[in-house]
Amino acid sequence: MRLRGKEIYIITGVIVVVVCVAWFFLFYNPLRKESSDLGRQIDETRQQVTEAENELARLKGYEKTSPQTRADLLRLNKMLPSQSGIPSIIIELTRTAEESGLDFVSIQPGEIAVGQPFSVQTMTLAFSGQYFDLEDFLFRLESYVEYRNNAFLVTGRLLQVSLLSVTGGAQTGEPLQIQLTVNAYLWSTPGGSTANVTPPAPLPSPSPAGGETESPATEGTDLPTPTSTEEAP
Repeated sequence: MRLRGKEIYIITGVIVVVVCVAWFFLFYNPLRKESSDLGRQIDETRQQVTEAENELARLKGYEKTSPQTRADLLRLNKMLPSQSGIPSIIIELTRTAEESGLDFVSIQPGEIAVGQPFSVQTMTLAFSGQYFDLEDFLFRLESYVEYRNNAFLVTGRLLQVSLLSVTGGAQTGEPLQIQLTVNAYLWSTPGGSTANVTPPAPLPSPSPAGGETESPATEGTDLPTPTSTEEAP
């Protein structure tokens, strides 16, 4: 059977169309889909690289400030430890009493009133000494933690006098018998009770007159929110 020229052209065209369709579906379309998937993966990888670079820059910033941050955490832990630390308080108070001229007699820790974010432990202290030595001791006690220029100056525990009792001193040179009740602040750990604790307010300076004086605090005081800390000179 001999094909005519026109039929040859038609058959050739059909073959070409079939080959093109087969090439499109069997080769080009899968390659195009694979290329699209690769392009999406490249975009995701670039985004991950960008996020990793940003995280690296943030960590490098932390690395620069980490020494100061560690120092701040140490000072804050000294001011507000998570445990009562009675031995360290005894050492601090004994040293402060000696520097003030008082004789440290005893310390009686009380129960811890758990709150958020601070807990409070009451302690009863006993000293003997002269009136002006007592004033010096109270000043030094208050100077353990000072708030200056939006920063805490920390040299010891955060303590607050809530009750002061003075007896004796009726005769010249007779030492005063002093009892102090102080609130020692602790940093509450997660999972503790959320009961609110309102500490008593600080006391004014005691009167130099002889006999017994007792000054309870009547109102609570709010503590400033710490922003940064400084070391004592």
